[in-house]
Amino acid sequence: MGFFGTLKKIIEGKPVFDAVDQSKLASHSVETAQATTTSNSSKILPVVRIERTECHDSGAQMTVRCTIRNDSDQEIELDKIRLIGMVRELDTRLRPHESRELVVYSGNRPNNRSYTTAELNYKDMSGDYFQARYVVEFRQESDNTYSIARINLTGSIKDIQ
Repeated sequence: MGFFGTLKKIIEGKPVFDAVDQSKLASHSVETAQATTTSNSSKILPVVRIERTECHDSGAQMTVRCTIRNDSDQEIELDKIRLIGMVRELDTRLRPHESRELVVYSGNRPNNRSYTTAELNYKDMSGDYFQARYVVEFRQESDNTYSIARINLTGSIKDIQ
C-alpha cells in the first residue's frame, strides 16, 4: 500500500494495517535485525515488541497500559517511550523473552489523531541504545476525543548510540 492508500485509510478512520500486514511487518522486523546481525557479526539489534495495548478512560483522562516483550536472547533495559507528545521514563529491565505490563501514558485524551507514531528507546547491558518505531491507531470516542486502539511495530529498529 502506497502513501496515498495509507493516507486514505487514516482519513476514513480505518486501521492502516490489517492482520496480514501486521504479521508481515513483525516477521520483517525480526529478519531485518537478524540480517544486520549476520552482516555485521559484532552488532546485535535486540527486538522489543508491544504485544498488547489497553486503554482505560476516566472522563477526559486515559491511562494506556502495554505489555512489552523482549524478543531477543539478551537482557535489555527499557529506557523511555514517546507517545502522544509526551515522554515517559520506563527504567525497567527485561530478561530474554520476558514480558511485562507497564503504564506508558496517563493524561488527557487527544482531540485529534495527529500523534500517529510512538518511539520506544531501550538499551542492552553493554550500554548500546536502540529505538523501535511504532504506528499508533486511534478510535474516536463519543465526545470527539480519541483513545488508543493499538500500537504496532513498523519494522524499524535502529541503533541510536
